[in-house]
Amino acid sequence: MLPDHSNFEAQTAAFPVSEYTYEAVISVFDSIKQHEWATEEPSELRVALWNLGVNVFGSFLSVTEKDITASLEVHITAGFAFARRVILAFKENALDAQGCRGTLLFTGATASVRGNVFTSAFAAGKFGIRALSQSLAKEFGKENIHVAHVIIDGSILTDLSVSRRPGEAGEAWKADPDVRLDADSIAKDRSAWTWELDCE
Repeated sequence: MLPDHSNFEAQTAAFPVSEYTYEAVISVFDSIKQHEWATEEPSELRVALWNLGVNVFGSFLSVTEKDITASLEVHITAGFAFARRVILAFKENALDAQGCRGTLLFTGATASVRGNVFTSAFAAGKFGIRALSQSLAKEFGKENIHVAHVIIDGSILTDLSVSRRPGEAGEAWKADPDVRLDADSIAKDRSAWTWELDCE
């Protein structure tokens, strides 16, 4: 659950991962714990986002073992490792004002709920991360940990995605509330937590 972001100052830092093996993802959390943050107050992990995907597209008979391994490693193996360390960190948190210890978000795609021609390997990974998020929501919701899966079939707002829209189209797209996922749609009171949002 996200706090009222009108008075919210977050500290962020990048922690690169050299590969998406279970061990590499687990070990990056050691770097996070050892990081010296700007504030002297104790830092807590309150929100975590798994926003990765391996775009493996092709006919079923053209999909290789390497393609399958890449999709499953990023979506399932690394996603599982990430979720494990995040949930362990959340379990150490006190409840916030809304009764939440932390919010874990996973991004998905239409392939999370429906396979299609040329998406067999991609959909297998996306189905898996969706199932993981649903299982975690059911297991840890009762421990005041919010887990949500967000289906996003569209662009993520970055300087690059805005620059790819010529002229005023980029700024118009950026200002359009119909193409955004507002944090308030996830930051609900605990009694109304959502497991899945479909933002098509």
